[in-house]
Amino acid sequence: MAGYSSTGKNTNPSTGWDDERIITALQHGGAQERGAAMAQLFYNRDWPGRVRAFVLKQGGTVEDAEDHLQDVLVATDRALRRGYFKGDSQLDTYIHRIMEQSWYNKKRKKKPILTAPAERAEPPADLDIEQLLLSREKVGQLMELAGQVGDRCKLIYYFRSLGDSFAEIAEKMGFSSAALAKKERYRCTKRLEAFLEANPAWKKLLQ
Repeated sequence: MAGYSSTGKNTNPSTGWDDERIITALQHGGAQERGAAMAQLFYNRDWPGRVRAFVLKQGGTVEDAEDHLQDVLVATDRALRRGYFKGDSQLDTYIHRIMEQSWYNKKRKKKPILTAPAERAEPPADLDIEQLLLSREKVGQLMELAGQVGDRCKLIYYFRSLGDSFAEIAEKMGFSSAALAKKERYRCTKRLEAFLEANPAWKKLLQ
């Protein structure tokens, strides 16, 4: 693939991650490397923005787009790790097909895509950052928010959004125990709270 030689020398100076390195990490790397590869693939290539643009063009809502992003992320991770991608196209092209097919399959199965927002009470003054970040309702925006305090935090919340326990996160990210993974999550949450206080526009968006 372009940008990565047979000797293993990466020729992409911007991130150091090209298609071949990402696939190799997902199929053969350790848990921490796999998580880093997925973060590079989805967030450094702006798949939240791409999925949002596609879904809105199809008549969906921002909420539909955020939900669909999670589906695309999980389907892509599964496909690449199981070796379904054969390298016949660029990886971005393959993900684009997953995005389209998954959306059209939902429509063919007549699964509801457009839904009226549920009535909800006025949000509390202190946002529950953890619950917001684990919510599928705004996953795209919230992963972008997590990225404001570093890729390490974004990975923790990414794995939590997939339902991983702290023990599983510890194994994937190289923490020595579940307790340390949970402690790092707590630090990330505190950083996010400070970021939201300093950036009212973000806080308003989440409400």
